[in-house]
Amino acid sequence: MFENLHYLLSLHGLVGASALLSFWIAATARKGGKRHITAGRIYLISMCLVLISTIPLILHFYFGGNIQRSITLLFLFFVVLSAIIMLFFSIRNKNSLSRHRTIMYKIYAIFMSAFSLLVLYQAWTNPLLVKKILLVGFASIGLIIGISMAQLAWAKKVDKQWWLRQHMNGAMVAFAATHASFFGLGLRKLMPALAGDWMHTVTQVSILVWLII
Repeated sequence: MFENLHYLLSLHGLVGASALLSFWIAATARKGGKRHITAGRIYLISMCLVLISTIPLILHFYFGGNIQRSITLLFLFFVVLSAIIMLFFSIRNKNSLSRHRTIMYKIYAIFMSAFSLLVLYQAWTNPLLVKKILLVGFASIGLIIGISMAQLAWAKKVDKQWWLRQHMNGAMVAFAATHASFFGLGLRKLMPALAGDWMHTVTQVSILVWLII
C-alpha cells in the first residue's frame, strides 16, 4: 500500500518548507500585528497539510508490517496536532476559559498522556539503545504536552494570561516539530558519511532537549 511515496514525500517537504518559513515570519513579526496573524494562519494551514500528507506514510508502514514505526509516526502526528490545538484555540477562546476547557479538550489531554506512556513502553522494550533514546525523547515531549493540557483543563484557579502561556507552549512544540526534520536533513546532506540512526536520534533529541530546557 502506498508503494510509490516519491510524490508524497515531495509534497510533505514542500509544505514543511512553507511551515518553516511562515513560522519564522510569525515569530519575528510584532505579536498581534497583521503580519504575525497572516503568517500564523499560513503556518497552521501548512502544518495541517503536513499532517494530511503523513497519514499515507503511517498506513504504508503499518500495512508493510513495520508496526512500531507506524505507531511512532502516529504519535508524532498527534504531537503536531497538539501544537495546532494550542496555537489556534488559545487565541480563539482567549476570552472564555470555559469554552476552551471542553470535554474533548480533557479527553485529548488524557489521550496524549496515555499515548506517551505507550511510546515510553516501546522505548523500554526496544533492544537498540539508539531507538530507546529517540523514543524516550518523543515520549517526554508528549508527556509534557499531556500534563500541561491536563493542568489547564482541571485547574481550579487560572490567571487571565492562561491563553498566552498555552499559545507559547504551542509555539515551542511547533518549533520542535518544524525544525527537527530540517535540522536532521541538513546534517545528512553536509555529513552523509555520518548519516544513520545515531545522527537521526541526535538531531531529533537535541531539539527536544533544547525545548524542554
